[in-house]
Amino acid sequence: MTRKTTEPKEGAADDTDSVQLANAAVALAGSAPWLAGQREQLTQAWRGTRFPHALLLRGPAGVAKTALAEWVARLVLCDERAVAPCGQCASCQLMAVGNHPDLLRVGLEEDARQVKIESVRALASSLGMRSYRQGHKVAIVAPADRMSTGAANALLKTLEEPASETLLVLVADQVERLPATIASRCQQLRIARPAPEMALAWLNARERRTDWPACLELAYGAPLRAMAIAAGGGAALTREMSDLLDALSGAGRDLVAESERWTKSGAAERVRWIEFWAAKRLREAGSSSATQPLHAVGIRRHVHALFAVHDRARDATSWLQRGSVNAQLLVEGLLLDLVRAVRSRPTGGRTA
Repeated sequence: MTRKTTEPKEGAADDTDSVQLANAAVALAGSAPWLAGQREQLTQAWRGTRFPHALLLRGPAGVAKTALAEWVARLVLCDERAVAPCGQCASCQLMAVGNHPDLLRVGLEEDARQVKIESVRALASSLGMRSYRQGHKVAIVAPADRMSTGAANALLKTLEEPASETLLVLVADQVERLPATIASRCQQLRIARPAPEMALAWLNARERRTDWPACLELAYGAPLRAMAIAAGGGAALTREMSDLLDALSGAGRDLVAESERWTKSGAAERVRWIEFWAAKRLREAGSSSATQPLHAVGIRRHVHALFAVHDRARDATSWLQRGSVNAQLLVEGLLLDLVRAVRSRPTGGRTA
């Protein structure tokens, strides 16, 4: 198995699942059209003399950053540098079966909210050792923006004094949460969302679905996030949330009971849906104001309420990711703002 810095806990994915996920990630990163430029840049740097000792892959969630990190590991550890990653050499075969001794990964342990200092210290110790196969050692830290303060400080020591022939790959959705001292010591490679046409073509090549455009819109253009939304019943979520908006515009619902239901399952998805809904309504309001002043169509109060919902939902998404927050109170506050937005809409306005 791939060498790890921590022992797997009960309930974690077994080794076979981990290997299959890693191989699927490499296949994805090696074929995703929106990663073509990054693959070419990294390949040319590796075959030349410009490869960094630390690489930071940054960008929004759902654009295959972690998959690209796995692909980079295969590029660097492949025995055939001129054609890496070849997929045929001994090193590539070892990675394909999850048994390469010079590839290490650190991430969130089961139910953990942060990457722990113990994991990073163990990784740093391993990177300081000689390569088992007399080549490079590669370590992937994902999500790097979820490291504890202690873990970040431990990683900084490794970045300040990197061992020779080592590569540290950090993956971050929210790079602003990384200490500047860490980000500044890495070569940063930004992964952007692909153009909608490219994303839809790629999604349809994997599976033909009529709801891909809606799922991609809900995912803010991130293909992997669109896949997750589709797998989680994206169309059903839209129906559920539309029904909720209709209910809130009338007699309403028990917001405490509603928030309890959300926090038991699916809070993050519903909060993101509300953020998307508010953003879409604000765009529509902006289009209306192009021909009529906002006060003339009676939507100024509604626009203010929509901004409050959008900002609250965006903040709630960030807090839910961090985990150290009373999720139910967070959702209750968002639902109260949503009630105000729905009930302030001009007569005849659409709810969803």
